[in-house]
Amino acid sequence: YPAADIQRVLLSALDFEGDTRQTFKIAQYLARKGMKKEALDLLHDIAKLEPNRYDVFALALALADETQDVDALRWVCVGVLGKAWPKEHAALFDRAHLLARATKNRLNQEGRVIESKIFEEQINSAMLRDIVVRVNWTGDADLDIRVKEPAGTVCSLSNPQTTSGGVLLGDTSSSGSKASIDGYSEYYVCSQGYAGQYDVLIRRVLGTPSGGKATVEIYTDYGTPEQSYIVK
Repeated sequence: YPAADIQRVLLSALDFEGDTRQTFKIAQYLARKGMKKEALDLLHDIAKLEPNRYDVFALALALADETQDVDALRWVCVGVLGKAWPKEHAALFDRAHLLARATKNRLNQEGRVIESKIFEEQINSAMLRDIVVRVNWTGDADLDIRVKEPAGTVCSLSNPQTTSGGVLLGDTSSSGSKASIDGYSEYYVCSQGYAGQYDVLIRRVLGTPSGGKATVEIYTDYGTPEQSYIVK
């Protein structure tokens, strides 16, 4: 069948399915058949409904890079950089950051200075964070962070990415990781969180940290003029 007919049949099927998993499979199929713009359009729709899906953004980032479609690069890079990702998906963030810089430079080289400036502002805005919590310690110990968010969701080792936007970054211990000059650290990050109280519990799993203590640093409105910092 001609590509246009295949596309028409697949897209019409979405009206009956209403299933983002099926939509994603169709996007994958379209990408394999060379219909990358159409695939990106479907991925954009999925990302609006499920903004934390790694597989959607991973495929979209690859396709946007291949096509060098500025509109696609804009929504994909902003979408990826606007979220914190678990450690196993950190490479996606790094790749999006590099691609965003390359795109900004390309726009400047092409004389599209205003577009470049707008894109830079969108990226800078995307990388702001409502809350960042860092727990740091030294010694032979393993500590875990558990954060209860205002909506009632709990971000923990067993649920490292919540529907409220919270993400637990890293899981380090003296037995399984090499300490930095500052010791060991774990982070909780919420890019765009709900207003309200966040309860942070630091739990000792194994061993004893030096002095029986850990340092907790909390940033709110991180990256903005209203940024505040608390350390305990």
